[in-house]
Amino acid sequence: MHTPLPSSTSSPPTFADAQADAFVSSRARTRGQSWPLRLFGWLSSVWAAATQIAIVTIVIAVATVYERDYGRDVAAVMIYQSTWFATLFALMAMTVFGAAAVRWPWRRHQYGFVVVHVGLLLSIAGFFAAGNHRLDGMLEAVPGQKAARLDLPSDAVTVVDGETRLASPPFQPTAFAGYPSFARYLLSPMWPVPAPGVVTLPAHRAGVFERLARDASTLALLDGPGQPLLLDPTRRLSVRALALVDTGRPELGFAEVAAGAVSAGVSAQPAVLLDLHGRFPGMAAGALMPLQRRWLTPDADSVAELGPVVASLTRTDSAAFAADFAATNTDLGTRGRLGVYWHGQRYWLDLDALADGTEQVLADDLSLRIRRLVLRPSFAGEAAHEPAALSEPKDSEDKPLSPLLLLDLGVGSIATRQWLPTGVAAFVLVPQNDARRPQLLFEHPALHATDPQAKGAYVQLLLTPDGSLQQRWFTRSRGLAGNVAITSTWQGDWVGGPQAPMQLNASVRVLAHALPAPEPIAMKPDAKDRAQRWLLLAVERDGARGQAWLRRGERAEIPLKNSAAKAAGRVLLAYGRAPYDLEQEQGFALRLDHFEHGKDPGGDSSATYASDVTVLPKDGQPFTAHISMNEPLTWRGVTIYQTAFAPETDAQGNETGRQISIFTVAADPGRWLKYAGAALLVAGMLLLFLLRKHPRKKSSDLGTA
Repeated sequence: MHTPLPSSTSSPPTFADAQADAFVSSRARTRGQSWPLRLFGWLSSVWAAATQIAIVTIVIAVATVYERDYGRDVAAVMIYQSTWFATLFALMAMTVFGAAAVRWPWRRHQYGFVVVHVGLLLSIAGFFAAGNHRLDGMLEAVPGQKAARLDLPSDAVTVVDGETRLASPPFQPTAFAGYPSFARYLLSPMWPVPAPGVVTLPAHRAGVFERLARDASTLALLDGPGQPLLLDPTRRLSVRALALVDTGRPELGFAEVAAGAVSAGVSAQPAVLLDLHGRFPGMAAGALMPLQRRWLTPDADSVAELGPVVASLTRTDSAAFAADFAATNTDLGTRGRLGVYWHGQRYWLDLDALADGTEQVLADDLSLRIRRLVLRPSFAGEAAHEPAALSEPKDSEDKPLSPLLLLDLGVGSIATRQWLPTGVAAFVLVPQNDARRPQLLFEHPALHATDPQAKGAYVQLLLTPDGSLQQRWFTRSRGLAGNVAITSTWQGDWVGGPQAPMQLNASVRVLAHALPAPEPIAMKPDAKDRAQRWLLLAVERDGARGQAWLRRGERAEIPLKNSAAKAAGRVLLAYGRAPYDLEQEQGFALRLDHFEHGKDPGGDSSATYASDVTVLPKDGQPFTAHISMNEPLTWRGVTIYQTAFAPETDAQGNETGRQISIFTVAADPGRWLKYAGAALLVAGMLLLFLLRKHPRKKSSDLGTA
């Protein structure tokens, strides 16, 4: 006998219930709708979401390597702040929104899914909300003084034109500095990326002034390469960047250009680069340390002291001068001899046969008389470069042997003859660019004398008519050490050698046609701050133009010339980091009251540092605050972090014993959207767990036999 069990009160699942529980894709939900909705459904599909996540993952992975190679600031500009990267996140936002929107109306078990997607949207909106309004700058606080000026990571140019002071808004030239784009970087294994160098910015497009002229006030921006940094239509004044070097040497060097090139009224000229390395007693063999690096030009910087070496450069248009310089005659008597080169003629004078003060007629329009020979010259105030000191040196027994011949040159016909006082040294070549004077070569026996106890070396460089560079060098201990002709580069020892106790090794490079330009150098990302950023800035005012290279943090007067190449005044330009006035923009400033620096026990490394400051609101009462490495100060939407410190120095550069506190000041308008998005993500995940839909239980008739 079978006793039937009570039947279940629940009805079996219907087809509609099964269809409601089944997953329906976004594309299926919009099938048959209008094409905008179908496109929206496709963008919010699982396939599109997976593709976007894969692309973003790959981009961030490659961007991490990019940042390792070029630094965080370059990666931020070239990748994270780029338009295409923002487009990726905009598409992702559309996908996130669409995935939830196409499932409207939502069921109870989908609330967690919706909250998670809203959190994602808020997080993405937080990044977009920051935009260009995010603040990130460095603030230096001197003890006891109000600090409100921030240095932003962007740049700015300031123009002072008479009583007018014009400033450009912040601009970021990193995007135009020659760093590879993301796509170019992906190809670098097959197509190596050259190191950033001098990058020429193309001229601005036609009509850009008209497009910028929104009103008659001062306008300024840098939307792209070649557009003006600053434009003032009312004064017909503009400033434009022509070229850029992102990491260059601190000093201005030279760059090879085409023959006859002219830049801002300056013609190309020869230039010689000297790079000196040395090894001193006690150092291992082959261990050369860099000493000095200098550019020489025959018209300006023609003499340089490179440690124990004095190098000098001049040029000649006389083939006889170049031949005599290369021959280096050693038969010089006791007082030496003087070579005079005038209008294609050479005159050799034996100084032993000439009495001081006696006129020697060399040509109808040239004569000379020797005043005296100074063997150990001592100059007034040690200023040998000053004409007054050069004209009246004195013999001094405690000075090294450095023969200097003083003479008077008589140029012109007898009726119009002018007597020009002149000095010519044996060891140092003086510039010979005055067309009124003949070129002189003073050869003295001291050039070949040997004195094992004497110290010092001299290098003479002569630019010859055929475009080559003739080099000869002397040491006081051994006399003439070498004489070579250089067409492009040369490397060798000026003093000593690999087996000698001391070694001075030089690299010499000659540029036949060069213009002033910064020298790019490759820097590791964490050392880029040690290099200098340079901009070639062009100024135009009322049709007059001028240009110059400016190093960031430098100011200079730019001479202007009109179309007739005549002087048309000057404009003062300053190029530096973009400033930000914390007091004006945020309504408060800081005053550093006390700085505390803690060190590791038993060591000199910094363990902690903190600052006691007074906050100075413009519209309230001052109050004190403590800022440390782990305790930032947040006030009026601005967060101030203790970042570093530096010793305070006086006007002479001497340390005062106090410390300057360095803060990072940051403000992110989208911060609260990001915080809210993160909170909703957590809440949505909890809802997904709590409201998850359990599978339906199947009912069946059960019986007992």
